[in-house]
Amino acid sequence: MKLLYSLLSLLFLSLSLPVFGQCPPPGFPSPGNNCGSPVICEDLDGYCTEINNSNQPRNYPCCSGWQLNNDEWFGFFAGTTTITLEITPSNCETGGQQGLQAAIYDNCPAFPPPNGWCTDNLMDAQCSCTEDPFTLSANDFVIGQVYWFVIDGCSGNVCDYEIQVIEGSTTGFPPDNPGPVTGPTPVCQGSTTDYELPPVNGATTYTWTPSPSNAGTINGNDNDISVSWATGFSGTATLCVSTSNLCYTNPTQSCITVNVIQNLLPTFQEAEPFVPALEGLSILP
Repeated sequence: MKLLYSLLSLLFLSLSLPVFGQCPPPGFPSPGNNCGSPVICEDLDGYCTEINNSNQPRNYPCCSGWQLNNDEWFGFFAGTTTITLEITPSNCETGGQQGLQAAIYDNCPAFPPPNGWCTDNLMDAQCSCTEDPFTLSANDFVIGQVYWFVIDGCSGNVCDYEIQVIEGSTTGFPPDNPGPVTGPTPVCQGSTTDYELPPVNGATTYTWTPSPSNAGTINGNDNDISVSWATGFSGTATLCVSTSNLCYTNPTQSCITVNVIQNLLPTFQEAEPFVPALEGLSILP
């Protein structure tokens, strides 16, 4: 019985190792060759893979004098305002310049970045090459926003790496339910009026929709917008907003009912010019 138990334990372990040791982990996309794709909405803690893109050399944004030669990119979700990632290189090829570089940006950089871009858009960077574990950290992340992570094998060096979330959260979640929409009602057709709701935790996109669709035109895409009510519409309209981020959408809407009043200004017809009657009048010489 003891022998059977040991054999079963070894069998279970052998079956489990490929599942839990897989890099990238099951369900995770592989990194991309350029900034903008993919977006990883799952927790980065424990994420691992091999860097082996062999891209064309290009400038390393915000790390003057350094190049990207083997860079991989992905977006990740900010679940907290402070996030610290630890990156551990391993199994780097020998010879040449060994190790990894990495950085986090709050949007995809231009090559080279324009003046001032690094001051405003770089979150943190490891510019120099290293085979030792290193951290990237910032305390001004916007919850719900996606940030862009680049990792590069120095001079084309091929390495494995693993990411640990030391502080904060990178687990995606849908925005909270939106609060009440406030703004004027009733309104006059042809007028423009403002509407807003409190900022929604986790939301980076606010989608406003008038119903019926011909009731008015939305101006803006934040939690504070204006509506230009159509001159040809009057009656009851509904203005609704839904929220989302790059990972998830909240299906719950918040709406306000608006009564659009028809303009009833009086109209005037142009009067005919007055011509006095001359019949029966004589004109003396």
